[in-house]
Amino acid sequence: MTEIYGRVAKLHGEDVLRCHVEEIAPAFLKTALGCFPKKLAASGVEAMVLDMGHTFLQLVPLSLGIPYVQISNSLHIDPSGATPACIFSWPYENTPEAFAKNIEGLKKIAVILRRFWQRRGLMPKRWDYR
Repeated sequence: MTEIYGRVAKLHGEDVLRCHVEEIAPAFLKTALGCFPKKLAASGVEAMVLDMGHTFLQLVPLSLGIPYVQISNSLHIDPSGATPACIFSWPYENTPEAFAKNIEGLKKIAVILRRFWQRRGLMPKRWDYR
């Protein structure tokens, strides 16, 4: 964990998202799917609270019949383009140029997420953003 998060702590903007989506999330999920079921069964866990940032982690309690809730503690990404996405450090501005910049930022995020889904064969048919 120190090695992974130490590296991401030195990144900024979309590089953080790319690192999380391409490296951290898949490695975490692989480890969790391999270790969690046995650990949870052995420890007698009766319910779980999961962070939605850990994509697909709910598969573990689902497979064991353990009730769970999911929380989201991450910053909102405004899909309208009216405000900059939380991964970008540029300030809020209410100009046509700022709106266009925010939309371009959203497109970059969509490309990163689309690649994540495509690599796993999970690309929704209607998610065809370019």
